[in-house]
Amino acid sequence: MEILLQRYAGRTATVGDLFVNGELECRTLEDPVRERLGVPVALWKVAGDTAIPKGRYRVTLEHSPNFGPDTLTIHEVPGFTDIRSHAGNTVGDTRGCPLVGQRIQPASG
Repeated sequence: MEILLQRYAGRTATVGDLFVNGELECRTLEDPVRERLGVPVALWKVAGDTAIPKGRYRVTLEHSPNFGPDTLTIHEVPGFTDIRSHAGNTVGDTRGCPLVGQRIQPASG
């Protein structure tokens, strides 16, 4: 199985499309991308408010105490721990994890 996340970075959030074996599975929402290529993660990461770095990662389904069984877990992300893809409603729900859902609705206000 291959999972591909195409991201579209914005100033306050990052939205994306998640594909499984080439088929669109769902939409995603992440914190802003702050990554600076060639710069150590510790120098650009804002804890709980930064999208994970672009890369190729091992992904498994695991039980999460917070999100339940079969939670998509992303492993060996430089500078990050406990990265799980889960449901949420706003960028405030991400805490560095990619949120998954069926649509993206612009913030009101």
